[in-house]
Amino acid sequence: MLCENCGLRKAVISYAKIEEDSHIEVHLCQECMEKKLREDLHNGSYYEDGVASLIENMLQFFNVGMSRSRDLICSHCGTSWLDFRKVGKLGCENCYKEFETELYQLIENMQGSTTHKGKIAKNADPIVFQERELEDLRYELEKAVESEEYEKAAVLRDKINDMLNLSETEEE
Repeated sequence: MLCENCGLRKAVISYAKIEEDSHIEVHLCQECMEKKLREDLHNGSYYEDGVASLIENMLQFFNVGMSRSRDLICSHCGTSWLDFRKVGKLGCENCYKEFETELYQLIENMQGSTTHKGKIAKNADPIVFQERELEDLRYELEKAVESEEYEKAAVLRDKINDMLNLSETEEE
């Protein structure tokens, strides 16, 4: 879809504009979006309830994040990060090294983790299932502490301790 403002570039952002009883969808390219946001910021349209700082942070994200990704090109095969995002395939084994940071971020966003766990056989020993569950709980606990969700972390800690205490009593 092309940008509705300039009609030249691909639209990268869409937003809904609601005025009285009408609902309008707007599709803009990055450059027109930045221009519109800067104009609105300059005119004071977004200076209520701290929305201005949010929009300024968005602009900074697009300028830093998007420009870095645009510049990434594999030195071995010439595949760009944008080519990979369009096609879904890397050009060579060197692309994994060139795009390592972006690939890890993409995988973590899609799957929640960059660690491969694999499947467990249905007839596996129950201890294997218990170890996997403990591993998952520890990972969730770590994330809860990082994001300062201490109540959730306490619940996870208690679950882990209960599982460990239960396994110790079974061994006796």
